[in-house]
Amino acid sequence: MNEQIIFNCARAMFGIAVLIFIAWLFSVDRKAISWNIVIKSLIIQIVIAFLVMFVAPVQDFFNFFGSCFVAVLGWTKAGSEFLFGAFVDTNKFGYIFAFQILPTIIFFSAFTSLLFYLGILQKIVWLFAWLMSRLIKLSGAESLSTVANIFVGMNEAPLVVKPYIAKMTKSELMLVMTAGMSTMAGGVLAAYIGMLGNGIHELEVQFARHLLTASVMAAPGAVAISKILVPQTETVEQNVEIARDKLGANVLEAISIGTIDGFKLAGNVAAMLLVFYALIAGGNSIISYLGGFRLMSALLFCLAVVGVCASYLAIVVRTGKPSRIKLSRVKRYAIGFGVLSLLLAVAAMFCSFDETPNAIVSRLTEGRHTALSMQLILGYIFAPVVWLTGVATQDIHLVGQLLGQKIILTEFVGYSELSEMLATNAFAETKSAIIATYVLCGFANFASVGIEIGGIGSIAPNQRATLSIFGMRALLGGTLAALISASIVGMTAV
Repeated sequence: MNEQIIFNCARAMFGIAVLIFIAWLFSVDRKAISWNIVIKSLIIQIVIAFLVMFVAPVQDFFNFFGSCFVAVLGWTKAGSEFLFGAFVDTNKFGYIFAFQILPTIIFFSAFTSLLFYLGILQKIVWLFAWLMSRLIKLSGAESLSTVANIFVGMNEAPLVVKPYIAKMTKSELMLVMTAGMSTMAGGVLAAYIGMLGNGIHELEVQFARHLLTASVMAAPGAVAISKILVPQTETVEQNVEIARDKLGANVLEAISIGTIDGFKLAGNVAAMLLVFYALIAGGNSIISYLGGFRLMSALLFCLAVVGVCASYLAIVVRTGKPSRIKLSRVKRYAIGFGVLSLLLAVAAMFCSFDETPNAIVSRLTEGRHTALSMQLILGYIFAPVVWLTGVATQDIHLVGQLLGQKIILTEFVGYSELSEMLATNAFAETKSAIIATYVLCGFANFASVGIEIGGIGSIAPNQRATLSIFGMRALLGGTLAALISASIVGMTAV
């Protein structure tokens, strides 16, 4: 057991070092990096993980907040049952998602809007931001925006510091974007709890604690990575003041605005999932069809086609007119290669000693996969990165495909897939599922790059060019921050 713990710690530390090195490679100014800020941020991230994993009072604190989220799910379910009645079928994921998860997003958006109107959430955000600005020496504006992302979405958090966005430095903007990619909004957080809990109260509380911890850990993680990618080289203002803009003229208007915003968000989520799952199904159909061809035959045929084309081009280049072929040495080689290619094509038609890629996949996975698929390919592409986080060797391809789906599609697709994996007991070790919740944390996907540029750019049009330049770096930063959190949890989780 002790040897396993030592191995887990060593792998996690190696993983963190590799992820930091990747960020360093993409830094815009490596000499200007303040390693003091980076190290402090990582220490805070590690301390949060250890406190949640091993300190009983902190566990109770997060369990309490997790129970509050689960209670909110119960309130939403009551409203859903009143509105949809028999459609709320807990035995079918489609019904759960449509009539429980999406209504949760709507309700929680309204509830968060109410808390913002009453000034409750601002006080919590201010306290966290004040601590972060003092501990890590960040500017007040970037601290506020970073912490606000733990509770609200990546487009809502910058509104807390709306007056400061236009004058932010490049490093501050990078942190605002990276934090938006790294953390999760409260509305979708509640939805993920419902998805992963599958209606079981104990599981909902457990995943609530991990999801909350993932979002909180992501804040200092975003600081560490963003300050490597775009170091702070200018003097910043450390005053922590929240914009006084209120959401609505009264309580009812605040709830109404939050409800409408939540309805739009739920509609966007539903539409994106519908489209992306349809695209995945279409892509898998094409890949599976291509995987039905015999591997050696397909390679021989492709080589034959390439050979014929190369021969034809060689003759054209040499003679200038393909109709007037004179058998010089070059031409003879070209024609010989063309004849060989034709022979290969004929051989390919009769080649029967090789397997199809689908058959190879089925054999190597012992029947768990019967054909090539996008998920399978993504799983093996991202498997080496996932291994760094401490996922069990038997499960790295599963978590790898979840990471790939998160980046290429959305984290909602990843969490819905994780929910199905949990329901079918796909993981060899429970620890892998826990680490996966941290890997999927945040909005780091290609669609979010455009959303951030448009959302933050509408607040400060003068910063739109900078936002566009740093869009892909923010995506990388959000992904690396989540993977560092996962590595830390992989070291501490049993």
